[in-house]
Amino acid sequence: MPQPPPKIIVLVILAFLLDSQQAIASFDAARFHVLLTQVHSVFLDEREAAVVGLRAMGKPAVERLIKELDTENVPARQRVVRALADIGGVAFAPLVRAMAHQEATIRGGAAQALGWMQDVRAIEPLIQRMGDKDENVFWHSVGALVRMKEKLSPERLMKALNDKNPGVRRGATFVLGHVADARTMSALIRVLNRATSVSEWKVRHGAAWALRQFKDVNTAPIFIKALNDESVDVRAQAAAALGDLKDVRAIEPLAQRLDDAYWQVRQHAAWALGAIGEPALPTLQRTLQSPNATVRFGAVVALRDMRHPSAVEWLIPKLADEDERIRVGAMEALSLTGAAAVDALLKALTDAKAQVRAGAAWALSRIQDRRTVEPLLRALTDENAEVRAAAAKALGEQRDARAVDALVQSLSDADAEVRAHAARALGAIHEAKAVEPLLRALRDTDAAVRAYAAWALGQLNDSRVEDSRLAGAAEALLRLLSDSAAVRLEAVRALGLLRAATVRERVPALIPLLQDANGDVRAETAWALGHLKDVRAVEPLMQALRERDATVRISIVWALGQLGDERAAEPLAKMLSDESADVRAAAVESLTKMKYRRGVEQITGRLRDDSADVRAKAAKALGILGRIDIVPVLSHSLCDVDAQVRQNAAIAIGSQLVNWLRAYPKSAAQASCLPADRMSALLFG
Repeated sequence: MPQPPPKIIVLVILAFLLDSQQAIASFDAARFHVLLTQVHSVFLDEREAAVVGLRAMGKPAVERLIKELDTENVPARQRVVRALADIGGVAFAPLVRAMAHQEATIRGGAAQALGWMQDVRAIEPLIQRMGDKDENVFWHSVGALVRMKEKLSPERLMKALNDKNPGVRRGATFVLGHVADARTMSALIRVLNRATSVSEWKVRHGAAWALRQFKDVNTAPIFIKALNDESVDVRAQAAAALGDLKDVRAIEPLAQRLDDAYWQVRQHAAWALGAIGEPALPTLQRTLQSPNATVRFGAVVALRDMRHPSAVEWLIPKLADEDERIRVGAMEALSLTGAAAVDALLKALTDAKAQVRAGAAWALSRIQDRRTVEPLLRALTDENAEVRAAAAKALGEQRDARAVDALVQSLSDADAEVRAHAARALGAIHEAKAVEPLLRALRDTDAAVRAYAAWALGQLNDSRVEDSRLAGAAEALLRLLSDSAAVRLEAVRALGLLRAATVRERVPALIPLLQDANGDVRAETAWALGHLKDVRAVEPLMQALRERDATVRISIVWALGQLGDERAAEPLAKMLSDESADVRAAAVESLTKMKYRRGVEQITGRLRDDSADVRAKAAKALGILGRIDIVPVLSHSLCDVDAQVRQNAAIAIGSQLVNWLRAYPKSAAQASCLPADRMSALLFG
């Protein structure tokens, strides 16, 4: 074919450059930024409109969107990814090019968008991109192919298992695991057996994971062999797969992995033995006697997961094991076995070894059984303080009134831990006659005992307890407000739980704790003041809204809502703009509780909040506050990206819709982002 004259070439190039310059000049940057903002909207219809607008702007808009992928803001990046995918065809070629970009975030985002786009032309570029050195890009490419698995050819993926790039081979294993086509299983087995070098461990791990997805008993020998792989990840995956298969041939090999150098392998091996169940019991009984503490612990974990009654007698001696992990594990295993372990545990309460007796009492604290009360009462007088403390804890969990007198006696025990557990147990049992003994315990020399006694008094807010006795408790608790932080916290919490009438006159003593050095104490103080509903707390709480700790601000906002004083309405409305989403959500709820209708406009603004929880609460609030003019505003929330927001908006609109239609009959057609038939179906079913 003859070459065109040089003059023509020059003219073509000039025409191309001129066309490009005109395209650049005609690009509406302002409109692009408006549409980009809409991409991040919380309303689906606005996002859809933005996609339509960006698609109409063509490749220049796509190229600018691709640049927006380079952000550390993950939610924002994901919204751009979905926008690019929704734009479709015009974005395909730029996205393929973007997978070669120097920035990993752009390469990964482009791969994601192509996956959502579901265009088969992207399969080859995505397969090659699995060889990317960046781990995130690798996983985004794998994920994109998995989304397209219905369009993938198993033969093409098996070919990728032989690619020269190990990343591509590794990625192919994970995609094949999701496809789970029986024709590919032999190819994956070959990869697991062939990739023997240390540098290929990621490929072997992928192959092991993929084979696990088949759950084929014929793979058991392959996984048993893989238990000796050089890679910890491959060994762990093999152990987990054998647990899935529950193949008895794996019992001994798995038991040998209980002393693996890596905890991940030990954990999966123990889980797998537990999953295999009863056939593994003889092996686990033997390994419980191993001189290796790590092996014994693995056996205990497996038996804990199995919860088999036969293991109870083997586990009891392990309550006195020299290794603390094993002692604690045996306690957990016995408690999880439940009623089947009770008889053996009651017998163990009289064992010659104090550790066994204490462990048995602890395990019984997790099992609700009235048979345990009398034996535990006897254990409460054990010569060993650890046993007595565990017995006191267990009696509290049983919540049996027969234990009250003995627990009161234990408040005078020589050991502080026993006294602390006795105080807590008395609070859990809720018996009025414990009030005076607990008041005396507030003067204990040990801070933990005082804290538990304060907590217990807060639990005794019972109709059987006279106001005069609760008033005495309140007075005693007030004296603890200068104690240690832990004691102050429990004292304030207890004061908030006591009947308001018995504490209200003491509110001024609580207010200074809004400035306490401990954040938990400040938050608990605000909660207590809200519970007590004394108007003297309003001004101090309003001043405390400047609190630096968001958790404390939440408590203060909640408290002001409980008090319901109009003076707090405006300060609470300002909290709708707090930097913390949880504070903003609490402010919406408090203003709603106060029926603050003048705040409707400000609450309406929260329908576009970044937080779905805030938007949902705002939608609910607008329905409760009951102004008919909020229907058009709320109707837009029927297109919110969050289901709870949509539901709350529908309920709120439903509560006002009839009144609104009567007042504005001609506006119905423009009321919603949804077509009339869809809106009707949503609101009326």
